[in-house]
Amino acid sequence: ALGESLKRQSEEVVRERAIVEKGVEVKDIHVCAPCGFVTFSSALWQRLALKESFRADRTELVVSMPPDPDDVVYENLMDNVARSFVWFCLGWLCLVGVFLFWSPVVVFISSWTTLSTIRENVPWANHLLDSSAQVFPWFPAFLEGVLATAALRLFLAFLPFILFNIIRTFFPVKAGAAAQYRLSRWYFAFLLIFVLLVTTLGRGLVVTATTIADNPSAVINLLATWLPRSSHFYFNYMIFGWTTLTWELIRVANLTKYWFYRVLYKSHVEQAKRQCEPEDEASFGLGSRMGIASLMSAMTLVCCTVSPLIMVFAIVYFAIGRITYGYLLVHAETKKPDLGGLFWMEAVQQVFFILALFVLLMTGVLAGQGKRYMSGPAAVAFSASLALYAMWYRINSFEWETLPLEQMAAASHAREEPTERERQGEYRQAECGMGP
Repeated sequence: ALGESLKRQSEEVVRERAIVEKGVEVKDIHVCAPCGFVTFSSALWQRLALKESFRADRTELVVSMPPDPDDVVYENLMDNVARSFVWFCLGWLCLVGVFLFWSPVVVFISSWTTLSTIRENVPWANHLLDSSAQVFPWFPAFLEGVLATAALRLFLAFLPFILFNIIRTFFPVKAGAAAQYRLSRWYFAFLLIFVLLVTTLGRGLVVTATTIADNPSAVINLLATWLPRSSHFYFNYMIFGWTTLTWELIRVANLTKYWFYRVLYKSHVEQAKRQCEPEDEASFGLGSRMGIASLMSAMTLVCCTVSPLIMVFAIVYFAIGRITYGYLLVHAETKKPDLGGLFWMEAVQQVFFILALFVLLMTGVLAGQGKRYMSGPAAVAFSASLALYAMWYRINSFEWETLPLEQMAAASHAREEPTERERQGEYRQAECGMGP
């Protein structure tokens, strides 16, 4: 029975392959994909082709560097331009919808997770807090510091999953690493607004946006007024991050799946290990981790002058992160695709944006100390934006994606045989590798 089943499936594969080959001959759009892979004999020819314009309409034939062979999303290669544009617009609408939904919830959490608010609106909590304070005098202060931070981080823990699924569903990403790259950008933007700038949204998103639209210079006053007052919130958020970093070492989700297969399915050790991998790519991928690291950098750089103590907490946080991710990425987790420094350059651009916020904050703080709005120290602080722009322009002037043509030609003539790294991988869809 098994032999007959395999024979029928083999015959079906042969028939389907004949249909595909016939469709290729007549250039059937339902068979032929609008994308393909080209292998060049040398890196020099590949570089020249990458920089060349092949049609008068440059959108007719677009060339780019391919992703890692094991990371290609072949399903998205079949999408045409019109369909991709429609899904692209729907993806943006979903992102706007998530933003509009997230704003009031985050503002609600930040305003209702303080002990003063709880005492005013929850009568029975007064007696419980007073009783606890008699036994543990430190408990109210501890709860005040942890409550808002823990509630906000718990709610934001669902954000990477939502953003990642929107990106994979609506945006025409050709590789999983490209989805992670988009996630790092959007996740950082959401965290910047809903964590670092959440204190400026205390009056609500609409009211704050209306105020800034009516008077754009009001953003300096908002930053100088609210950010220094919330330094303890940033301290608690940074310290709470120590716990989340060490908690990642346990790999709770993978450990749970491992024991699930070991206990219920009686799987062998090696088989259970294979079945519990890989880790969740939304919550533990490069995108979400880069977003959180950029947020912690933003907290440190923006508040390093108004609250210097945060630098001590940041040093501890990044030291723990170095140990945690140094172990997980090298010894525990599956290998991540390499984009050749794309995440690093995105992080550099985010740091420049953070430094711009720092300049605006210090301008507002120093302006508030003077008798006039734009006092001398404030003007000097704002002039730092010129140096910041000069450095940003300098960094973006480097051609970091490809080698200069002269170096590429010299490297191409120096070696004729491809390296072991270049021989690895093959751009072949899994279904196409099946034998007849």
